Amino acid sequence: MWIVIGGLIIIGGIIGGGFLIKSQLDIKTTVVRCCIEANAYHVWASNPPGNEKDTMFVSLGTSSLITDVKALMGASLPTIIEGGPNGNFITFKISELPPGVSLGYLIDVVSNAEAPREFTAWSEKTGNNVRATFIGQCPVYGEWGPEETAP
Repeated sequence: MWIVIGGLIIIGGIIGGGFLIKSQLDIKTTVVRCCIEANAYHVWASNPPGNEKDTMFVSLGTSSLITDVKALMGASLPTIIEGGPNGNFITFKISELPPGVSLGYLIDVVSNAEAPREFTAWSEKTGNNVRATFIGQCPVYGEWGPEETAP
């Protein structure tokens, strides 16, 4: 009887052991976020420092008609795989997302943007889904001060 209980404790320690938890905590993940501002979805993908370059595929469904897709922060335009302008969904590819970088995109729609019907991301490097988070309204960073002119 003691052998069976001891064996179960050892097996339980191996299966639920600290090395599994530690390895899960050590994984660095790429994340994709989306927020809305008036007639646009702001989508950005972030690759943590230390990761390799990654190719991301992002899908976003809308309740309105998409009119345009723009790149922000020096990012190149994404490759549209499906949907896009004149559709109510888009799947696009972000090629070679560098480590330690966040690339942003603006998806304009006809009427006020609402919570996406579907918002997903997939990593080519890992072959898995990536955490895609809709955060609601885009943050407001404050008001602009008075304009200054040189004498």
